[in-house]
Amino acid sequence: MATTASTTLERDLTALLGDGAVLPGTTRGYLSDATESRNLRGKADAIVLPADADAVSKTVA
Repeated sequence: MATTASTTLERDLTALLGDGAVLPGTTRGYLSDATESRNLRGKADAIVLPADADAVSKTVA
């Protein structure tokens, strides 16, 4: 399987934040909201679920 930028990002974020803190960017529940009825749909390389402020800081650093 070829490594893409998304899988590399997911792997790096998981190494930084731990298992369970990163979901694939294709996780549908995190890509849509009320704007979907206006044909707006999100796109993500990864979905990060930081556990605390320290994890948020590591994510954006």
